[in-house]
Amino acid sequence: MNTGVLVIGVNGLIGSSLAELAQRDGIDWIGTSRKAKADANAIKELDLLNDDQIRNLSFRPKITYLCAAETNIRKCQSNPEATGKINIEQTVKLAKHLHQAGSAIVFLSSNLVFDGNHPHVRPDQMTAPQTEYGRQKAETEKILLGELKHIAVVRLTKVVHQDFALFKEWLSALSQRRTIRPFSDMPFCPIQLSVVAEELWVLSRDFAPGIFQLSGDADLSYASAAQFLAQCRGIDHELVKPQTTAEAGFSQYFPRHTTLLHRPIRTGQEPMPVFTTLERIFGSLQR
Repeated sequence: MNTGVLVIGVNGLIGSSLAELAQRDGIDWIGTSRKAKADANAIKELDLLNDDQIRNLSFRPKITYLCAAETNIRKCQSNPEATGKINIEQTVKLAKHLHQAGSAIVFLSSNLVFDGNHPHVRPDQMTAPQTEYGRQKAETEKILLGELKHIAVVRLTKVVHQDFALFKEWLSALSQRRTIRPFSDMPFCPIQLSVVAEELWVLSRDFAPGIFQLSGDADLSYASAAQFLAQCRGIDHELVKPQTTAEAGFSQYFPRHTTLLHRPIRTGQEPMPVFTTLERIFGSLQR
């Protein structure tokens, strides 16, 4: 079956956003989901752990977006064998199958392929993951870049949106004049879901192989983000009581830096300032 765009994991945040862009532009598309709805003509069932389903895929898309993965960092850490089978073995198997059918492949990766010791990491810097999730992403990157010709790896920092659970929890608590205790020493680099989707969508029109990195302009602590939320919504910032990870007894690894050297798909696109991203999100955030 010939189609323009195939979205693996269409029910996820990025996958569903790509499907919306395909519909907006009138592009033929098919999405896959492990739990496909029977009445959704454009969405087909695909379980990454089912080898028969992968082998029997008859799609011949122009481009495939690999958006399905096990992204729970704690789950990857506690069960590396099962999550690695999904994130490495089966993802590679699917990518090779579709590439052989003539499809360009877009693989979504993460800043966690690096150790986080330095900000604004270059795309060509050697990977040095410190988490199992990051290791799995780095290993899959290596295999795909080494074996496929038409492959684009797109590394992302923290993707946020108006339904981002942590932000909604903060707003709900602050609106009820309850204090929140965000970490003052844990950084993140927020990028907006809609911006990420639009950038990825460029590849559907003008595919280019290689490594791309979508990042905001700076690291930001979660405490600073929470204080900015209070400011944006006119809430007493004294309700934001920052704490360190040590004070909270948090022992899980987290990087000291999360930014990437921005290498966009569209030449000349500058990284979005993180406070601009948050202002857009916080303005439309619902409790």
